[in-house]
Amino acid sequence: MDFIIVSAGIFFVSLIIIELILFSYRNLETIRRAQLRKRMRKYTFEEDSLGEIIKKRKLSDIPFLDRILNIIPLFSGLDRLILQANTSEPLSFYIFLSFLLGGLSALGCQFYFDNTSITVCAGLFAMTFPWLYLMDKRA
Repeated sequence: MDFIIVSAGIFFVSLIIIELILFSYRNLETIRRAQLRKRMRKYTFEEDSLGEIIKKRKLSDIPFLDRILNIIPLFSGLDRLILQANTSEPLSFYIFLSFLLGGLSALGCQFYFDNTSITVCAGLFAMTFPWLYLMDKRA
């Protein structure tokens, strides 16, 4: 009698372990699939006049800003810097962060110094911090 209970217990424990292994494997595949979808969402595909598909990165989550950033050629070099730095944020994040840091530092300098040239220089200097961070992360 004890032998049957012990063997049934071992059977159920092994069944639970196998089910947990299968569940974790499926969960891992789902996570990989979600990461792949997230990576693929960064790219948008367009068709040129010859009918070929051109791969373009999504530079912003805002469609209007994305069109503007794709038009200006300066931003393609900055996007390449972001790709080399291997960051997950889009280009628009670093542009807005740059303007935010520049504006806040200019506002702080205007509060302490009543000199416009110092304020402008401090604002321009602070605007370079996100790009210096990306250059450091790239190297």
